[in-house]
Amino acid sequence: FANLSADNYGVWAPAMESLLKTHKLWMVTGGFSCEPDFVDADNLTKEEKREWRDWMEEMGAAAGMIFLCLNDTQKINIEDYRRRDNLMGMWTSLKALHHQKTMTTRFTAYDTFFSICKDPDKSLSALHARVIKIMADVHSLCPSNFNLSKLDEELQIMALIHALPMPEYTTFVDSIFL
Repeated sequence: FANLSADNYGVWAPAMESLLKTHKLWMVTGGFSCEPDFVDADNLTKEEKREWRDWMEEMGAAAGMIFLCLNDTQKINIEDYRRRDNLMGMWTSLKALHHQKTMTTRFTAYDTFFSICKDPDKSLSALHARVIKIMADVHSLCPSNFNLSKLDEELQIMALIHALPMPEYTTFVDSIFL
């Protein structure tokens, strides 16, 4: 699967979760596996030291795997968490960043949706599945009170943005998406 970019979180996240599960690293990533408890934290037994080391290695392996599955533009978003070995912070910040229910994230999803092209080596059913998946991503980014009038407003704004001549409006358009 493709590395995480600005517009593929909806496809990337389940694939990344599956990859972590196949390597038995999802439990630590998903927050289902906590740091081992110790009877006496100042006087660890060999077994407790081994448990803690194994847990830390799992955390590091999962964090490394996630980091390797990010485009360079996405790595900056989790750099602080990576440096502090905060796996849960990495995962939740990526989700929060890419799953914000804002007009900007919907614009990115719409842009992806309207840019879909049939790959020459893919079937029509694969194209159809891709369209359905990306539309589901768009829907997941809409707040519960989202309606047709809000969609009309957003499409008008999006049309205006796309109509601006580039490169003279590049800085302006980029500032909208910050």
